[in-house]
Amino acid sequence: MRNYILIFSLAFLFSCGKKSVDPLTQLGQPSKPTMIETSKFPCKVIQDGLDQQTGYYKKDIAYDKLFEFTPEKLVGYYKERDFLTCYSSVGILDDTQYLYLKLIFDSKDAPKAYGSIQKEQEIRITLIDGSQTRLKTAINVNAKPDPKTKRVIYDGIFEMNGSNKKKLKDTELDQIEIIWSSGFEAYEIFNVDLLMNQLKCLER
Repeated sequence: MRNYILIFSLAFLFSCGKKSVDPLTQLGQPSKPTMIETSKFPCKVIQDGLDQQTGYYKKDIAYDKLFEFTPEKLVGYYKERDFLTCYSSVGILDDTQYLYLKLIFDSKDAPKAYGSIQKEQEIRITLIDGSQTRLKTAINVNAKPDPKTKRVIYDGIFEMNGSNKKKLKDTELDQIEIIWSSGFEAYEIFNVDLLMNQLKCLER
């Protein structure tokens, strides 16, 4: 297990409720995304056209699971589920491309330990070849409690430029490092080629 710079006070950060349904079922995901079948990865496009809110062209690829994480201190409590589940998506708004991370904590008390992710704060992504790239946070990312599930959701938006997009499209991932307002934590990626596939879908 990786060593983390940030050591949380995690004794109070668990819930003993029953395991609930997949959180994305309750997050307003479209029930019938447009499917573009490929030989390797089924591209699920959830929007491709004029964005009604901004008036700009917008294209988004559906969220998919990127990694799961449970701190060692909480493994005994989270035997059949994970403390944190992260889903990723990529999209275009006007001429800017974004990485979206939906971080879902299975504990209503998670904000007490993690806080928020500040605008302009960089996340660092390490690739399987050892190289790294950094993406800036486009907005302040604050906790959104879900009273029905007792989960806490953070919707992160990170701006991509041509250089880091090329790296993410061409190379598998190793880990993502996030600086929260309370400290630093690194997460090992299990779906290592997900961003590669999502970015390729975005270009189609």
